[in-house]
Amino acid sequence: NHPNVAKSYNNIGNVYYFQGDYSNALEMNQKALKIRLAIFGENHPDVATSYNNIGYVNYFQGDYSNALEMYQKALKIRLTIFGENHPDVATNYNNIGSVYNAQGDYSNALEMHQKALKIFLAIFGENHPDVAMSYNNIGYINYSQDNYSNALEMFQKALKIFLAIFGENHPNVATSYSNIGSVYYSAKAKGNELPGFKEFTQSSTFICTTLDGNTPASKAGMSGEYYVLEFADWTMDSDVSLFAKINELQGKPKTIVVMKGDEISLFHFENTIGVRFAFKKVGEEEKQRINKAYHEWKAKQ
Repeated sequence: NHPNVAKSYNNIGNVYYFQGDYSNALEMNQKALKIRLAIFGENHPDVATSYNNIGYVNYFQGDYSNALEMYQKALKIRLTIFGENHPDVATNYNNIGSVYNAQGDYSNALEMHQKALKIFLAIFGENHPDVAMSYNNIGYINYSQDNYSNALEMFQKALKIFLAIFGENHPNVATSYSNIGSVYYSAKAKGNELPGFKEFTQSSTFICTTLDGNTPASKAGMSGEYYVLEFADWTMDSDVSLFAKINELQGKPKTIVVMKGDEISLFHFENTIGVRFAFKKVGEEEKQRINKAYHEWKAKQ
């Protein structure tokens, strides 16, 4: 029973967690918790950390009931020690909100994420990654409820912060941009064209990025990021979202035409591909280059 032993169990648990080995991750974090409770008692930051870590593992195992219990225990300790306005408290609100969201309890999820946002704003001000992530979380909940106007506002706020902090070429910027595109196209599909839709479509294109691992895409020779020109009967000239076609074709044969650099390639897959689809912001000249290359390629087929 020594704090350093608990810390070692905690670190080993984190390694298992990032490897996706949730069973061993849970075991290591439970060992760390047992030692910390024996040394420190219930009200200690390290005990709260262990509860939080166990909650993470439970969450990714889909065990939302136990995840919620662990997160609430961590929150209770942190509120007792730190009070309301502390980053760890805000993080716990976010974690609890994520569980509620996964359970479809959007009202409580929204309340938790709004509490987290309020704390992060009070501590960090507007331009901070945690503030942007809170805007994103609130945006996701609004999007899940088909509240597209509010979702768009939240995702745009997140994008503005990420751009200010990281610049254009950052994964969080790309994710925010893709979130905005999903809102625009989902709203359009339900007959609601939000302000800025046309400008967005003119300055964006669909991309796919190959996933890590031994996927059908990697076996076919795909690697990295591509512009998506065709997917089954969808083309980049279509007015509908590519995401609708992706969902429609899950598990079915499909052909995809992609472009990297100046090279256009066609691949056929029987079911799963192993790529991640998203939107990407492109300049006017690049958009014109993509269009020209695609239509010249199409004319030769």
